[in-house]
Amino acid sequence: DELNDCILDYQDDDSNKLNTIIFTQNGLELEPISILDDDLENIDLFYSVNTFKSIDKNIKKIKKSEKGLYIFYGDRGTGKTSIIKYLASKIGRIVIFIPNNMIEHTINNPDFRRFIKTHEKPILILDDCEMMFNENFTKNTSSNNLVQMVDGLLSDTMNVSIVTLFNSESEEDIDSTLLDCNNLIDIVEFE
Repeated sequence: DELNDCILDYQDDDSNKLNTIIFTQNGLELEPISILDDDLENIDLFYSVNTFKSIDKNIKKIKKSEKGLYIFYGDRGTGKTSIIKYLASKIGRIVIFIPNNMIEHTINNPDFRRFIKTHEKPILILDDCEMMFNENFTKNTSSNNLVQMVDGLLSDTMNVSIVTLFNSESEEDIDSTLLDCNNLIDIVEFE
């Protein structure tokens, strides 16, 4: 019983961390990213009122839902990646940040899907998605796999929320497969 309590306490502590995914000799592993109080101090001052209200509204939606797709887009430098530490600090679930150079190796990898299922209702953050999920990208396999994780048969077993970050001026640049997803919860433009 004591060991079980320790494991549950460890999992609770771990679920509040922001992590990134890495490949090791043992396969996929999580590497923690620290969240310092200084990172969150006065964070609302760096965003327009509308953007920050939308982020807080989406944090509430993520907390309530087991799965869904969220699209954050805006010009480069508008704070999409910077808001991730704030988001992770407010949600009591494990948050896994996937940089753009790892998207192809994770979303399209069956081992990654098995790995994700070991975590309860994880939140995936996909950075710089404009390279992989734009309207002109010829390989739509990635978009279809992403949609399957939140909207298809896989979504019923994975229970994952996915936040995609696009450096894009317009919603029109985003792959229509994602925009037409039944479990698309919200689209937030960073101004």
